[in-house]
This record gives sequence, C-alpha cells and structure tokens, in this order.
Amino acid sequence: VGDDQYTIDRFSTVGELREYVGGDTDSDENNGNPFSGLEKITQIIASFTPFAVVSAYRSELSDDENQERHEELLADAKSKFGSRVLELEGEFEGSKEKSILVYGTEPVELIARAWCEQYEQDAIIVSDGFEISMIKCDGSPYLDFTFNTLSVDPEDMKMAGGSSSYNGRKFVFTSLDPTNHLHYNPDA
Repeated sequence: VGDDQYTIDRFSTVGELREYVGGDTDSDENNGNPFSGLEKITQIIASFTPFAVVSAYRSELSDDENQERHEELLADAKSKFGSRVLELEGEFEGSKEKSILVYGTEPVELIARAWCEQYEQDAIIVSDGFEISMIKCDGSPYLDFTFNTLSVDPEDMKMAGGSSSYNGRKFVFTSLDPTNHLHYNPDA
C-alpha cells in the first residue's frame, strides 16, 4: 500500500477522521486534504455503516442501453434507500461504467445481491461495516481477500488496475495489510 497519508485508517478515532474531512472540504485548497470531495464515503466507512457498490453496466451493451439500465437501478435504489444513494463512476482496463453505492441499516447485501443477479453482474462490493469484500451474486467470495480502507494513492489505483470516482475524486478500496492487497496484473 502506498503512503499512509492516502488511507483513512491513519486516524485513531472516527472523530479525528470527521475533524480532518470536516465540513467545507470540496476544494483542492483544503490544506492538502487528499480526501477532499470524498467526505461522504469516508464517513460511511469510518462510522462502520454497511454499504454496497453495484453497477448495471455490461460491456456487450450499447452506451444507451447501459445508461437506461443505470437509471433503472438508480431509481430502484432511491426507492429503497432514499437519500442514502451515491452515484459513482468507475474505470477498469480502460472501460468506464457508472455504479451506485447504497448504505444504511437495511439488508444492504441482500438487496445488492438481488441487483447483481437482475443486472447479470460478475461481482459486487459489499461491506458489513467492518470488512469490504468483492462477492459473487450468490454471496460467495469473488476474491480471496477483503479490503478495510479507502485509498486515493495513485499507486494503489495502478496496482488495482482501475478506480472509482465520486465528486470527481478517484479512489480505490484497499487493505493496509500488504499481504491482503489487490495487485492487478494485465498480463494474467
């Protein structure tokens, strides 16, 4: 994992993290805060709130079809989670897709797994509030390790082979344990 300044686990308390990400941190002029623009996501992780990240995109579909599926997923998510829905944009191996992050006390993983099946996804990202995992629609692991933090380190994004973005700020889920970390190999 890259430099510790780029991961949220460097804070010993949720209060320290909230104080650091603060209220008005949407500009790059926020005393060098690398999490500027990602406050909502860092607060979700720091408060141990369950969440899931799901996409409706499929590479074999047209842009219009994918946009229609995204809007359908977004509407369904808002009907179930209200304002606890964030729109993300992802990039992996040069292709881009929209996704959503939903969070709350509802059975987040079960709802996300249903969407995973409905939109024929290979995997989704879920968190029980403590560990962040990539799972298949049936709930079995997609990867044989879990994540525990968020990183804005470009090196972590490079190792992962892509990133997500929220409010125009790129990030990747990662682990502080270097033996429990996603290393992307484009030649594999």
